[in-house]
Amino acid sequence: MNAWRASAGLLGALVALVAAPAPAEELSGAARVVDSNTLEIGARRVRLIGVDAPDLAQTCPARKGETYPCGRVSAQTLAKLVKDGPLACQGDQTDVAGRLLVRCSIRGFDVGEQFVLTGRAFADPDTGDSYRRAEGTAEKLREGMWRGEFQKPWEWRKARPAAK
Repeated sequence: MNAWRASAGLLGALVALVAAPAPAEELSGAARVVDSNTLEIGARRVRLIGVDAPDLAQTCPARKGETYPCGRVSAQTLAKLVKDGPLACQGDQTDVAGRLLVRCSIRGFDVGEQFVLTGRAFADPDTGDSYRRAEGTAEKLREGMWRGEFQKPWEWRKARPAAK
């Protein structure tokens, strides 16, 4: 019986060790916008967790049947938000592209929340619970893309598998 208890104790300790979350990685400094979902801080590529914005190639309907490059406008908006850095970012997960998933702030303001409030990004359907209120505010105030018609980025990607 003692051998069984010792084995069970050892197994429990191993499970706790494996299940322990990775320590958060912290990055700070000036950021360069790679696309509407990706920043580069130093040599490290990061993605704002909880936020999803149109891909660079995504277009949205404009007046008179025309379109405008809403993905590029979104990336330009993110660039304006981070230009006055430095950013302070923290994350403990990576995505399939190897980017560190981070929450970033500038002088205490959450960059992801500010981005969603512009109406040029959305609360990610999987990880964006903390940004749903900001998205609702942007929609109510008809900010950014909420002024017209658009397809949410994840729906646009789903309709264009090559866009991934």
